[in-house]
Amino acid sequence: MPLKKTHSMRKVLYHLALIALLVSTRTQAQVNANFTINYSVPNCAPSLVTFVNTSTGLAPLTYQWNFGMNAGVNSTLQHPSTTYPTCGNYTVTLTVTNGSGQVSTITHLVTIYCKPTASFSFPSSIGCAPVGVVFSSTSTSGGAGFTNYTWDFGDGVGGSGISPSHNYVSAGCKNVTLVVTDANGCVDDTTVANAICPAVPPIADFTSTPSVACAAPLTVAYTSVNPGANGPYTYNWIFQGGTPATSTVQNPTITYSIPGAYYTQLIVTSPNGCADTIKKNNYVIIGANAANFSITALSGCAPFTVYCAVAPNSQAIFTQWTAVGGISSTPNNSDNLITFNNPGSYQICVTLTFPGNCIATKCTTVTVGATPVAAFSVSGLSNVCQPPLNNIHFTNQSTGAVTYQWSFPGGTPSSSTAANPPNINYTQCGIFDVTLIATSAQG
Repeated sequence: MPLKKTHSMRKVLYHLALIALLVSTRTQAQVNANFTINYSVPNCAPSLVTFVNTSTGLAPLTYQWNFGMNAGVNSTLQHPSTTYPTCGNYTVTLTVTNGSGQVSTITHLVTIYCKPTASFSFPSSIGCAPVGVVFSSTSTSGGAGFTNYTWDFGDGVGGSGISPSHNYVSAGCKNVTLVVTDANGCVDDTTVANAICPAVPPIADFTSTPSVACAAPLTVAYTSVNPGANGPYTYNWIFQGGTPATSTVQNPTITYSIPGAYYTQLIVTSPNGCADTIKKNNYVIIGANAANFSITALSGCAPFTVYCAVAPNSQAIFTQWTAVGGISSTPNNSDNLITFNNPGSYQICVTLTFPGNCIATKCTTVTVGATPVAAFSVSGLSNVCQPPLNNIHFTNQSTGAVTYQWSFPGGTPSSSTAANPPNINYTQCGIFDVTLIATSAQG
């Protein structure tokens, strides 16, 4: 009996072990499909996506992938990758089969971000350098907001912002590039070739023959210096003091009829509206070619001082006063004070040098007289206690005078201009002064 019992128990244990083995084998034979997704950074179309297969099951395992773009099996690799050319959501399916024919399927969603589209606007015409230009981004979003705008203005200078401004200092066409970045890290760029073309500004200048003369009239032939290579140009001249006073001819001829110093101005404008201006002050100088001057007086008494001045607008470049016997305060100025301390006749001369080395001289004579001495004697005085006192005679003893002015307060007559006045009568009591003013021929 004990032997029987042992055999029966072994049989039961054998069956239990066999059942456990079958259960374990069935468990190991089951297949479980799964995978992870590795995105490119940034994950923007077109985007390369790699799939990492994490499926489990009894080998051998086979794999069938559908990436959500085309029907059917797209790959049988364990760890495939594919490029999604456009943005959107894609359902990726993995089917795994083991050697026993068991199948497991799993799906995951792949999301690819849309890229933004870079674009910008700018003025179609900007004129001449230097010139400021304002750019404006017209970029469209791929679904996320913009985080950055990077500009290359084509002249070695960059910028940022949605609407930057830039100053172009040199002429010539420039390529402009805009790079935009959105919140997903997606980037797009655009370049506009020859977007900005600042024109070469003209350079205004001119010459003439001649521009300096000793005397009017003067005819001046002007020649405009070539402003550049982007003509044809327009010309606007202004001729101060000239006839005609303006001109639009490239090389005009102008006549000046009055001595003076005059400016000439030229404005040159290119076909695209760019302009340059040059103004040359005192460009045309015409001398009066005459040494005219004014003087305050031609005669006087010593010491005698006169003020002399050269005529205005003479355009003299050098002045020299001479007055032998006189003392000049400013002998090389256009005006001068000259003093004569002794009687006599003197020459005052001025010599003017004009542009073109023309020289003119003018002289005038001044007469300086001696200061007269007034004197007189009186006769007919008598001691009387009661008026009248008549027939008082005054005798003129003055020297160096030609005119006389007598004053007899209280007398009759009370005044006289005769060299020797008539007898004077006094009819009242009192003390009376007598005055004689003697004046020379020079005043």
